[in-house]
Amino acid sequence: MPPRLTDPEIDRAVARIRAEYDHYIVHFTKTPEVKRKFEERYAEALRNRTDLTSFLGIEMQVVKTLIEKAREEAAAPPRPAVPKPSKKMSYADKIVEQLRARIKDYPALGLPEHPEKSPDVDKLYGTLRWFRKEIWDVLYPIFLGKCPSPALFVADTDLGALTLQGERWPKEVEVYWALLNSKTDLSQVARAQNRCLLQGAQLLQRIKHILTAAADETALTPQERDHVKKGLAFIERVLSDFRLKELAARS
Repeated sequence: MPPRLTDPEIDRAVARIRAEYDHYIVHFTKTPEVKRKFEERYAEALRNRTDLTSFLGIEMQVVKTLIEKAREEAAAPPRPAVPKPSKKMSYADKIVEQLRARIKDYPALGLPEHPEKSPDVDKLYGTLRWFRKEIWDVLYPIFLGKCPSPALFVADTDLGALTLQGERWPKEVEVYWALLNSKTDLSQVARAQNRCLLQGAQLLQRIKHILTAAADETALTPQERDHVKKGLAFIERVLSDFRLKELAARS
């Protein structure tokens, strides 16, 4: 895996890709649509905290491939017109679609519709609410009676803060939503979005450690231990589907 780009390197890579698209559009008399699609994918990558190192590497390959193809077409003799093939999704678009497909069946928190809303934030916090109601509220009384610990009490308090009921949203989600609906810079919105995801990732990792320790607790009945294992399996799936393992590890 190539080393991660620094922020200045990311800025230079984006500027170079834009320049390549300008060259492609002007030199080969193409429509600006291809550059607009790149800008849409880049904005989507920022919103969904896609790894920009791999994303920009793919995008550079895309624009270079377009230029090379245009050069070959310009050098080739005219060919009879053929029906245009159906539009194919780019590799970057396919990645975005695959990531969205992994979380589409998770419950949503219910953030209002917004063209730039992060499905990760909406789904993650909806999932945390579901986890508290369906899994944690079953496990917590068991742990409280058989294996209490300071970490257990802190996790319960933090989970409550991130799963406010009704129309109330956690503080970080409120901040993210306010920034999303303001005229602030997109980078500030992205940082607020990442803070929301980081809070959820860190909490799930802490709960995972609590459940892992409880799975070996001899005081638990076989049925209680089965509940613990199901909870662990669910947390592992959430961390994987929302791509939170690396995020929590870096924090």
